[in-house]
Amino acid sequence: MNKIEVAASAAAKLNLPVPEIIAVMDQFIAAVIAQVAAGQEVFIDQIGLYDSYKEPERPPIPAKRLPRFTAASTILDQDMLVGDMTLTGAFAEKDKNIIAECFNVTKKVLASGERVTWQGFGTFEVWQIPARTLIDPDTNEVFESAGGKSARFNSGMDFKKAVAQVNEVVKST
Repeated sequence: MNKIEVAASAAAKLNLPVPEIIAVMDQFIAAVIAQVAAGQEVFIDQIGLYDSYKEPERPPIPAKRLPRFTAASTILDQDMLVGDMTLTGAFAEKDKNIIAECFNVTKKVLASGERVTWQGFGTFEVWQIPARTLIDPDTNEVFESAGGKSARFNSGMDFKKAVAQVNEVVKST
């Protein structure tokens, strides 16, 4: 599913035109990218945490900052609603509802096992974690870890470029 399909689904539920939904999604994406590129964290309740990290230097490759996503464990629970978002202070209440509905659509699609791509932002997908044998380092006790599912987010090119531009500014100063 892509961003336009997410917007169409949200528009049907909210009874709003698709272009308005896409405009709010684009505004939200730009706000997240700007905040992460500025080195700040963005936490979206029950979705996850967006931030950037400094990749270690490996000569001759210099260190650089990259976007990172840490999924909230409840992302696959379709019944949970998106709560307050740290950067939505600049958004009207109607726009917050649009963003929340777009994430609800995204969560429902993920719960069905499909991937969701928001152009300009990135791709959400379900990652299967295999069952494996683990050893507790304190007690040397061997136990089985059950497999499961987790959400994964791969940053899109626009997101990566925005964070990389900050790298260039930092290097030149």
